[in-house]
Amino acid sequence: MKIFTALGIITAGLCLGVAGQARAQHCQIQPILELPITMVGSRPVMTGKVNGAEAQFMVDSGAYYSLMSRAAAKQYQLHLVMAREGFYLEGVGGPVQAWVATVKQFSLGGQVAPNIEFMVGGNDFGNGLAGVLGQNILTANADTDYDLATGIVRLIRPHDCSTTDLAYWAGSKPHSAISIEVTNQEHPHTRGDAYLNGQAIKVTFDTGASVSTLSKEAAARLGVTPDSPGVVEGGTALGIGAHPVRTWIAPFPSFKIGAEEVRNARLRFSDTELPDCDMLLGADFFLSHHIYVASSQRKLYFTYNGGPVFKPYDAALAASAPVPPAAAGDAQPKPEPGELADADGYARRGAASSARHDYVHALADLTRACELAPKEATYLYERAMLYLQVSQPVPARADLDLALDIKPDYLQALMLRSDLRYRAGDKTGAAADIDAAEHLAPKESANRMQIAYMYGNLGRMPEAVAQWDLWIASHTQDAGLPEALSERCWTKAVALRDLDHALADCNRALRLRPDFAPFLEARALLKFRRGEYRESLADYDSAQKLDSKPHGNAVWTHYVRGLDLLKLGRAAEGQAEIDAATKLRPKVVEDLGKYGIGP
Repeated sequence: MKIFTALGIITAGLCLGVAGQARAQHCQIQPILELPITMVGSRPVMTGKVNGAEAQFMVDSGAYYSLMSRAAAKQYQLHLVMAREGFYLEGVGGPVQAWVATVKQFSLGGQVAPNIEFMVGGNDFGNGLAGVLGQNILTANADTDYDLATGIVRLIRPHDCSTTDLAYWAGSKPHSAISIEVTNQEHPHTRGDAYLNGQAIKVTFDTGASVSTLSKEAAARLGVTPDSPGVVEGGTALGIGAHPVRTWIAPFPSFKIGAEEVRNARLRFSDTELPDCDMLLGADFFLSHHIYVASSQRKLYFTYNGGPVFKPYDAALAASAPVPPAAAGDAQPKPEPGELADADGYARRGAASSARHDYVHALADLTRACELAPKEATYLYERAMLYLQVSQPVPARADLDLALDIKPDYLQALMLRSDLRYRAGDKTGAAADIDAAEHLAPKESANRMQIAYMYGNLGRMPEAVAQWDLWIASHTQDAGLPEALSERCWTKAVALRDLDHALADCNRALRLRPDFAPFLEARALLKFRRGEYRESLADYDSAQKLDSKPHGNAVWTHYVRGLDLLKLGRAAEGQAEIDAATKLRPKVVEDLGKYGIGP
């Protein structure tokens, strides 16, 4: 396969000076490519071009080879070739079949390379991302400098620096250096050693992991299991594979790497095997550090930026956030806003601060970006997202209005404003925005799922079914397929159309994810619509045994289960369920009656 290397991509740039004394005088650190990145939530995102069409990719230092989803490959009209027999993509969630697509012209950072191959497969990446940029781009024939807190990734080629400390940015600031393993096709990841509760563990530096995660096996070696004191559920996580993975969050007295130690850390561990390591140090760790991967020396240099090292998981846990690391007893550094050269720099730094939950500095930087470039819709959208993170929908809506005045075809802004309008009770405005978004979205887009949900919320079931049809056709191997099948089944049941096909969808969803309460509740509604009241009630009862909390819409569950009971002559029980639904939504009889659902 062709590998997109830094060879031949030389840009005009200054040599970066190395700081401190006792440096080799002949060492030069030459940036060969500086790539702007924007944090989208916990994902570092970079914009490139696929055969001239703009595409966004996540920067994933944990991926050996760059990867694209099948839906994105179809969207960009790329020809797929099956990978060699027996070759699979392996990651969180299990192995998946791999294809190969060749991009005739791939652009990144203003540079163009011909005939670049991407692996294709796995789940959709969401947020409009086409795929990930892996180590074949990020480390090929170069060192990689990750400065996510200011929104920059640099490819650097050092000259005559084999014995030089390459923490060029540190100055007098304390910094650490650790050895890393040699990387090659058999061992492609950036790995080093750390210490958890005093025990040595192997860590992989992985910007593609939203949060740092320990393997369940490694946690068990330290005496931590899902049943240990202080351990709480962490929800499920998705990777490249088709199977969601359970996670937990546990307290760990000490995490030490290099000269830094984080005390009383709450770390996530997952029910999955990690590739030849015990822990992924994810985007949260990268955001809290400036990290230089010196492949040329088999070393990794880093400094602490300030703030939490590991991402807080919720409001309750944030109160017990880990103590920031201290290097050799020195005072902990504080983030200093400083002046930047342009609006884009402020916007990137603001997005990074938002990802670190530093909302004060994030808002200041994004506001400065909007002042410097008042006609740039992207900055207004990013500030709107920040306002929503801090529960301020009114200024968020104002920014979205301005963004869409500037750029009426801004797909993400239309979908977000549609949701805000719906939540505010403006169904007409919500419908106008989602109709415009539907017209703009590529048919293979992952956004079809969100558009389907909004049409369902608006009671426009035929349009919702059409969106599910489009999404399912382009995501046949996606981990979200069971959910999409169940939702299409439910939507058809409400619309009273294609009930046989709807049943096939529900049954397939349950085969893919057996004994999942929300899918049983969707099939229960369908069976009610088919007049199969006893079977409908059985599915509701099975869902309740799996989880006593109603899933999806509790109003629908109580009401339709009550109707089942009435149809089966169990009047008192049925009325009790209907009363429970009415308590949750006083107009339930009228609302569901619009779809012909009633006694």
